[in-house]
Amino acid sequence: MRRRIWAAALAALLAAGTVAVDKASAATPTAGRQDFTLITGDRVVRSGDHLAVDRAPGREQVTFVERGDGKHRYVFPSDALPLVQAGRLDRRLFDLTTLAAFGYTGSHDLPLLIKGAATLKATEVVASLPALDMVAVRADREQRAGLWAGLTAGAEARRTLRGVDQIWLDGKRKLDLDHSVPQIGAPAAWQKGLDGSGVSIAVLDSGVDATHPDLAGRLKEVRNFTDAPDADDTVGHGTHVASTIAGTGAASGGRYRGVAPGAQLLIGKVCPSEECQDSAILAGMAWAAAGAPVVNMSLGADDEPGIDPLEEAVDELSARYHTLFVVAAGNDGHAPVSSPGSAPGALSVGAVDRDNAIADFSNWGPAREGDLIKPEITAPGVDIVAAKAAHATIGDPAENPAYSSLSGTSMATPHVTGAAAILAQQHPGWTGQQLKTALMASAEPTPDLETYAQGAGRVDVARAITQTVATETGSVDFGTVPFPHTNDKPLGRTVTFRNDGTTPVTLRLAVETTAPAGMFTADQPSLTVAAGATATAKLTADTTVETDQQWIGGRIVATAADGVRVEVPFGVHREGPAYTVTLRHTGHDGAAPVTQFTGFTDLTTFAYAEAAGSTIRLPAGTYGISGLVNSGDGSTSLLVQPRLVLDRDLTVDLDARQAKPVAVSVPDRKAATTFTSIRGTWISPEGVFTDAAIYGPGAGLTFAEIGDHRAEPQFHSAITTTLTTPTSSFRLHWPRDGRFPTGVAKAYQRKDLAAIAGTYARSAGGAPGMVGFTAVSRRDGQLIETGYSPDTQIAMPATRTDFVNTDNGILWTAGFGEYDVDSDAYLGFAQRSPFPYRPGQTYHLAWNKAVFAPSAAHGSVTREGNEITVDLPSYVDASGVRVNGVTARPRTITLYRAGKAIGTIDENAEQPRQFTVPAAAAAYRMTATAKRTAPYELSTAVTSTWTFRSGSTTTATPLPLLTVRMSPALNLGNSAPRARQFAVPLTFESQPGAKPGLITAVTAQISYDDGKTWKNATVQGQGASRTAWVRHPLKAGFASLRVSAHTTTGNTVEQTIIRAYRIS
Repeated sequence: MRRRIWAAALAALLAAGTVAVDKASAATPTAGRQDFTLITGDRVVRSGDHLAVDRAPGREQVTFVERGDGKHRYVFPSDALPLVQAGRLDRRLFDLTTLAAFGYTGSHDLPLLIKGAATLKATEVVASLPALDMVAVRADREQRAGLWAGLTAGAEARRTLRGVDQIWLDGKRKLDLDHSVPQIGAPAAWQKGLDGSGVSIAVLDSGVDATHPDLAGRLKEVRNFTDAPDADDTVGHGTHVASTIAGTGAASGGRYRGVAPGAQLLIGKVCPSEECQDSAILAGMAWAAAGAPVVNMSLGADDEPGIDPLEEAVDELSARYHTLFVVAAGNDGHAPVSSPGSAPGALSVGAVDRDNAIADFSNWGPAREGDLIKPEITAPGVDIVAAKAAHATIGDPAENPAYSSLSGTSMATPHVTGAAAILAQQHPGWTGQQLKTALMASAEPTPDLETYAQGAGRVDVARAITQTVATETGSVDFGTVPFPHTNDKPLGRTVTFRNDGTTPVTLRLAVETTAPAGMFTADQPSLTVAAGATATAKLTADTTVETDQQWIGGRIVATAADGVRVEVPFGVHREGPAYTVTLRHTGHDGAAPVTQFTGFTDLTTFAYAEAAGSTIRLPAGTYGISGLVNSGDGSTSLLVQPRLVLDRDLTVDLDARQAKPVAVSVPDRKAATTFTSIRGTWISPEGVFTDAAIYGPGAGLTFAEIGDHRAEPQFHSAITTTLTTPTSSFRLHWPRDGRFPTGVAKAYQRKDLAAIAGTYARSAGGAPGMVGFTAVSRRDGQLIETGYSPDTQIAMPATRTDFVNTDNGILWTAGFGEYDVDSDAYLGFAQRSPFPYRPGQTYHLAWNKAVFAPSAAHGSVTREGNEITVDLPSYVDASGVRVNGVTARPRTITLYRAGKAIGTIDENAEQPRQFTVPAAAAAYRMTATAKRTAPYELSTAVTSTWTFRSGSTTTATPLPLLTVRMSPALNLGNSAPRARQFAVPLTFESQPGAKPGLITAVTAQISYDDGKTWKNATVQGQGASRTAWVRHPLKAGFASLRVSAHTTTGNTVEQTIIRAYRIS
């Protein structure tokens, strides 16, 4: 498994307060006057501390509320406040302090970010952000009232957004760390002489830039656990993390100082890039735990079921060395938290912004195993500025070039690690568990934020160094209480408070939760914890109390004199309607299976769950079941129930004795089964899918539909098998919608199958060929690939016949490519469109036949407005089949207008490229060149030149380019005979819709020395079909061709193919 270093983007959350304001109560303006026009169109005039509000026309009945918190002043129109409180309208739109700081006063346009589709009035769209479903706009001050009226609807108190999902102020942010360190109270610790001095902190990351001034004197030891040549940070992640912990801020005059600038760092490079190998991490963990009381791990991976090696290592090393592992929660914005932060012994860290609002990318809990509260703490992780490594490849620019800005739980984690270093300095004998619980107990929770998103809250160093009381466990986890809850027994948990101080502390206990009254209770209102001792309280959860919530959390808040406030987060999973499915597996031989697993797909959410044993607990709903049974007789069975309604406890029989194999016969008795695929797929309307499949040579594969045999519209099955002989294959496919078959029994005769007789010519030396077929089915009016018959390797050149079935109207796509065995890659691959072959018929397909040349008929060159877009294949064979792959496009295309080069584009990338040209009509010349080297022996250099006229268009218009398809009669070695007259048929083609004009003149030349000298050929015929007659020499070699043509509209083409075909 590889682990990604966490780094991500952000979003801010909002809050509000209320104080009534009215124009009549406003004082007379004084000096320092500022004029604000809100998004509602209402005007606010601020003079010093005095406000005056001038309502926009038609808003005379609207009231306003003002809030000042000592740092910011807000003015909320009453019809905007509900949207602010609902989190759909950015409160900064009403923050006069912020609007003034950003310069959004007076006549300045108001910049907005709007999420969701809407018809925007009085705005100027300055940027479209389709991936986020957002647009950035500018709102003119005079028309903001109209904008507000267009974006909202409803009565004042029930105002809703209309046509949009959310509106934010397009604000300005400082990308610096000097806000995040004070945010967690570190300067208060520094004033007390607590800066991590004497404490070693380990950082397992991407290495370090040891030359950065901020880390001078901070590096105690540096180790490299990767295959990289040294521990230098070539990513930029590790240096950023290290300086957040212990950077001195030397390169910024102390501005970007880390949390614990006195700490010493043990740097373990475990990530040579943005990916980190488990083995390197484990080696680093073992090294770090032995040398440091705190280890920072800003890395992780999805937490899969079970205990993985890193989770296990965290717990083992924590117990052995009393080390605290501080680990990023992950940046996926979903549950559960990542591994190894999911380990019970780890301190998992989520990310908040400067307002202590949870970052939208921060993972939440509970942990997959044990329903533990994770993350347990949060810290600033949005727009964090810290040291930039000299060779960094990540990070946004910061004001000071010695620093960069990053976001993610990776950035939050070192803030907590630095806080732990300060505590470790203050309490040198503390264990990692004591550090963990002290940090949690002193955290600052974000109001109205779920426990499973923040744990105890944001780390607070200032409180942690002054508060002596914590708990032994940090949090209280009640686990899962199964549905139904009518007869649930109360659950009790003992909470042990620990006093590390020298005087007793009396704590007042309060339970804060969003749960209904009576669900959580403490057994006493207060308790006293003696100095150096512990005291206990009991927290009880009564899950018989009705609620729609399932993951229910809260916190015990224990307060005492002198500002002591101990946070104890707790949580319970009160299971919603759910039932137990008992699974009875029987092997194909009637005995117990050797192995089995059963998966369940929720056909509403398309969540997937897998049974670990013979039972599984699932929410009520409708499911698809897929079961795999490996039996003692060597068989493998796929058992599928497309639809199961789970509304009570059920038993499902997965009896492989019901399963049957693919049993087919074909006309050739020598044909043997070489491949079988059995697949069941559930597909949601949105395209989300889960599937189960078994596949292999065919022997021992069986399958059956189980259950009540009800059809499921979202389910589709597909069975594919291939039988082969040395010169042919029988490729058979059976799709079905709604149901899963129980075996397939078919006896095919020749009249039941379509025969595809293929000739496969050689162009790439001794490279073998690969022949493959894909089955295509019609579903809901669309063609869907439903099965694949694996590629067959053939020695080149070759002739062979493939037979396909046509049951249920299936189509087949044929493909061929020459293959480089050494690199295990296609040199090029050609594929024909899906075709409805008919049974009993024989079809002849020619592949890889020279001459290979560009073809306008199989590409496009179009103009729309002033953009010319080129998507022109370099290599199309004589049969008109486009060869795709690394050599399938021109290397360069150059466009000239009136004799002057417009530009050159490199067409190595597999995507169309564009030229921007003047609007006026003009004469153009375009050249395309391509080369390919060994093992290719043909069309090694291809050059095409076109001239045409073009002017601006209102729609995408095909340009009048001609290409010539050269199709001489060659053998399968793509060779022509020596010493004789030889015909080269020429077919001129253009793209559909183009009007190149009638062909008036054609010339052809041939070269036998790779284009050094040329001889004229005799051209016969008329129109788009011509024949060039050439005389081949006695000597074997290669023939190169050059063909040119003129049209009645003045367009020209000249194509030169070096080594067009062989002469032998």
